[in-house]
Amino acid sequence: MAHARIPLNDYGVLGDPPEPGAWTPELPVSVVVFTRGHERTLPLALAGLAAQSYPRHLMEIVVVDAGDGPPISLPGTRVIRPEPGTPWTPDTPAGPSDDGVVHLLGADLLVPPGHVEAHMRWHHLADHLVVLSRPRHVPGAYGGALDAEALAAVEAGSLERFADRHGASREEGGQMDLREAGMKAFTAMVGAPASVPAALLRASGGLEPAREYLELGYRLAQAGAVFVPERRARSVHIGRAAAGPDRAYLAERVPSMRRLRRRLGRTCLVPYVEAVVAAAGEAVQDVKATVDGLLASDLRDVAVIVAGLPRGGAQTIRDAYADESRVSFAGHVPDPELAVPFRFHCPPGWVPSRGTLESILALADRKGLGVLSLALDEQESVVSARLERTAAVNRARRLARPGDALDDLVHETFATLWEAGETWGIVRREAVVPDRPREPGRSGRRREPAPRVPTSRRRALIPRLKRT
Repeated sequence: MAHARIPLNDYGVLGDPPEPGAWTPELPVSVVVFTRGHERTLPLALAGLAAQSYPRHLMEIVVVDAGDGPPISLPGTRVIRPEPGTPWTPDTPAGPSDDGVVHLLGADLLVPPGHVEAHMRWHHLADHLVVLSRPRHVPGAYGGALDAEALAAVEAGSLERFADRHGASREEGGQMDLREAGMKAFTAMVGAPASVPAALLRASGGLEPAREYLELGYRLAQAGAVFVPERRARSVHIGRAAAGPDRAYLAERVPSMRRLRRRLGRTCLVPYVEAVVAAAGEAVQDVKATVDGLLASDLRDVAVIVAGLPRGGAQTIRDAYADESRVSFAGHVPDPELAVPFRFHCPPGWVPSRGTLESILALADRKGLGVLSLALDEQESVVSARLERTAAVNRARRLARPGDALDDLVHETFATLWEAGETWGIVRREAVVPDRPREPGRSGRRREPAPRVPTSRRRALIPRLKRT
């Protein structure tokens, strides 16, 4: 699969996929059928898969039994029953190799012969695509003669007519193009069918069958995915419509859906920003000032990592934040957490204002930035703070080849930008003005420092660093 450099979610740079039947497939695909109380419809789903146009020697079918009843037995078909609460990934048990694709289906989905091929055309163009298709929904419970009619429709490839006869809703008509969806593209992943490269699914942590597809889509985006809608991959969903999303679950685990958190008034399982203060060898008062500034931010949805030990005051720092759940300690700067959308690096001794994090995050979203660097001091060398978007950095790592600079790849697929840190309210510890006591009728918010006129050296330096 090609390592295409796709900007944001604009997969149009790939061109059109090959026409069905007019190309030579090469990639293996594991079609994974999740079943949870759909034993009556499972044979219909498997019958549709048996008639696929995709080469049989490149396709395997795996049934994941996520129910709590007696185990399913299907002669000639591999059946997996994961432990409850355990995410399913392609390597539990052995699955496709990293150059293969996993195609996710439900046992209540009927697919015509060209369904898998329509998805797989895209995966031959790039190795970090998530291909989505929407089924038509036929309501009601099925059995007896209607099961036989559905099976006949599958075998004859006439699922559209079957759906029309039984009042199907045309749900796929609402699927947007997604090319301009940017970082919101993952919200289109609301259920099966969906197909994803095995390596990308593995990197995202896999799928827990009982949980939300939307949360899986978020983790795939964080791992660097691009989302592509495929309308030619027809399917019919029979039976009851899926329940609405579990908003409480999503609020805890999908920080970018910030509207779900506004009414909670507390910290959630996954923070929106992870701030890192590299404390090794630094003065205790500098480390503490920076951590205090981050914790005082108007953005409460932030966790702070103190990495390394400051000079002569390690226990002092630990004691200061012993009761602060948002502060943790590490011996070195850890790898970013996949689920956290942003990481902010702030050098000790520099203090962000209350509004700094919210302001730079708004800038990053407005401009689609993958990295925002803030120049703080350039007397001898450039000292800077840095905001990194996890999805952008992970996509750059997926695309990188020996000799590639990650920031160059981030700039090609998202964007990078240099700004003056003082413009965004980051000042030296010595320049911090203590907050005044709150007066009646006043908000108590600290006034942001006014931007200072750049020095002649900054005038010369910043234009060379700034990238748009």
